Amino acid sequence: FLIFPFVHLFFFQLIKLNAKNPNLCLKIFKSNNLLGLIIFLNLLVGKLIL
Repeated sequence: FLIFPFVHLFFFQLIKLNAKNPNLCLKIFKSNNLLGLIIFLNLLVGKLIL
């Protein structure tokens, strides 16, 4: 189930990426923070439940 956010974010980043626009590159790079937070919360909840 967790694979869907990864795949969505990956394809979103590939479609939106424009290497000649540094501001957009930074915005896409920072969007990985949200994915990291999602992973962390899932691991934390999984540890608390088990």
